[in-house]
Amino acid sequence: MPELQTQNMTLMFVDIPSVGTIREARGEAEARDCQQRCLNLLGDVRRKYAGNLVRSIGGTLLCSFVDAGDAVDAAAGMQKAMVSSGLAAEGVSIRMGLHTGTVQIRGGNYSGEVVTTAARMITLAKPGCVVATAEVKEQAGERLLDLFVPLEGDAADRLNLALYEIQWRPDGNGAHAEANETPSAEESGDPARSKRKTRHSSQQRVRFTTKGIAVRHVKLREIDATMDGAQARCETRPLQPAEPPQTTAARPPLPPDAKLCLIWREKVLVVDATHIVRIGREPDNDVVLQISTASRHHAEVSFRDGLFVIADQSANGTFIYDEKGEEYFVRQGEARLWESGAICPGCPQEEPGCEALLYWMAG
Repeated sequence: MPELQTQNMTLMFVDIPSVGTIREARGEAEARDCQQRCLNLLGDVRRKYAGNLVRSIGGTLLCSFVDAGDAVDAAAGMQKAMVSSGLAAEGVSIRMGLHTGTVQIRGGNYSGEVVTTAARMITLAKPGCVVATAEVKEQAGERLLDLFVPLEGDAADRLNLALYEIQWRPDGNGAHAEANETPSAEESGDPARSKRKTRHSSQQRVRFTTKGIAVRHVKLREIDATMDGAQARCETRPLQPAEPPQTTAARPPLPPDAKLCLIWREKVLVVDATHIVRIGREPDNDVVLQISTASRHHAEVSFRDGLFVIADQSANGTFIYDEKGEEYFVRQGEARLWESGAICPGCPQEEPGCEALLYWMAG
């Protein structure tokens, strides 16, 4: 077995969330062409700043940088290159997440908290946005401090992390407002600032609105005799059905050799025609969760009839985030997984202790 090594470095996840939209609108050939042009462009910028390509699957990249300042320069350079090349004008965008710390390396494989935290940052980033942790800011150097704009929205508060957007645009206007959740009427004192969020269940799309209409999320705890014999309390409120979602053209089935990759902690798990990934608290699962809001056998991710599907069988449901960062909710039902995103069993990604699984397709 190769020797385990550790090294302090900055990891960068890059995702191209617009590929799926381009495929729907313009076809498979143009989607692949846009993705390849984008990957070539990102590779040129990465090499300019001494970045190492750790892993590339589909439209998602994991890169490493010895110097945090180089990683920030590369992130800003990649976003600027998307604009100057004309790709952004064609509707192609990238989102990025950065985190710095001690990485475990064995045989070319990267693992440890830094990998999963960087992956988590990308689930918070909107297209055209770069989200970084305080550790990146601390090690990036004084010359770059002005690029870091604090993210003080709901996600930062609930994660109990100091998060920043890297202000890469020449005019100083970033995607800060897009990456933060608008305060509710109760929080801001201004009913006009109430923001509605829409999620998708296996039966219908439902709207989680502010106080008096419905509830955004109430943490439920599964009644489990194995957990000290204590019964958990839960609160539920009725959900208002939303307007029917706009219909879109059905996507063709994926090829039989398609793969879906999941990042969880130190692991990268693959779902394909012969492999199912099971998620839950019991040790016989492939992903063994530690959070109490997860069920013992919470959900399964499988490839069936040309689709990647997550089947939830839990008490509290599963929150799913697609390539655009939109949030969907499924409970005791099934939902299709698209190009890339995140899976959060039992609670949304902003909740403290949430164990998010980043996913993306390959092939």
